[in-house]
Amino acid sequence: MKNCALFLTHEQVSHAHDTFFNGMCKVLGNNSVFDYPCVEKNHSDYRKHGHTYAWWCLNDVGHITSISLSDWASEINSGKIKYVIASNRGIGVENLKLLIPMISDDALRQTCIIFLEEEEDPGFSMHQWFVEHLKPVYDKVDIHYKVDYIKNKVCPYDKIYPFYLSAPGDKILADIGQVKPFSERTIDVCYIAGNSHKNREKYFNVLKHLGVGNNIIEFGAHKYSLKEYFNIINDSKIFISVRGNGWSNTRNVEGPFCGAALFTEQLDITIPNDYIDGVSAIFFNENTLLPRLETILKSPAKLQKLARASHDHCAQNHTSESRAKQMISLAAKVKGW
Repeated sequence: MKNCALFLTHEQVSHAHDTFFNGMCKVLGNNSVFDYPCVEKNHSDYRKHGHTYAWWCLNDVGHITSISLSDWASEINSGKIKYVIASNRGIGVENLKLLIPMISDDALRQTCIIFLEEEEDPGFSMHQWFVEHLKPVYDKVDIHYKVDYIKNKVCPYDKIYPFYLSAPGDKILADIGQVKPFSERTIDVCYIAGNSHKNREKYFNVLKHLGVGNNIIEFGAHKYSLKEYFNIINDSKIFISVRGNGWSNTRNVEGPFCGAALFTEQLDITIPNDYIDGVSAIFFNENTLLPRLETILKSPAKLQKLARASHDHCAQNHTSESRAKQMISLAAKVKGW
């Protein structure tokens, strides 16, 4: 069986989906990762209108396909596709619903069906909806990845696994060139927060009282391109990550990958291979943020050690390539390969 992956693409630009696609291209090779259907025009429209997240996939749309879904079912039935990935965004569920009945039981045993559930609306249960409305399809799903996998919340299905966002390292390095040495960084504390959630405004108001350091503390509408944003982080010693509308947060991987020491809220979701407080990150709340910042800014050697640990932990566990490898390992376990 060929080691190929088929993504049933959604119609929206999405960090979780697109960086996962990026990682699979790195692990399997561009010629082994397929995208159905082609939505390049949609992504181009986002780019034209300046949508920031178009960046994640525009440079890596890999092997775009134009064959029909029934043709892909034939490819799967002949053993040429090992992984099928669908997202709950846009047309992913619809394509999965159409594709599953066309795949033979024997081929399903040799193929891993992965459903990637991104941020869930409050009060809505995706797996419950799936079971109630599309149970024959959901029964064929092998891995149900859930980005907002709330801690201590009992999931009724053993196929559900936590999934966290990842950093497409090659794309970030294309923008920053290389991770700047810690000794050359000129910004002490960086906090750049879009106005997507009152939580970010709350911490902006806390940080206005930080009385030490050469800092960038900003809240409001996006005013930087992604390249400018990453280069600011690459010049920062500390990067502060605060969640917006969803529990998951790209800043937890962007900041450390660019070599900044990570300060982050301790999120109420399960994150596999999470950062460790005091070792690879500093966890904070509204009362501890300023004291913990002021303490470590007085200890340059400790701060540099933390920055190195943040970067190393991210590079090892939270790049798009490492996320793809983790999925492949889990698929082998689940399928008994």
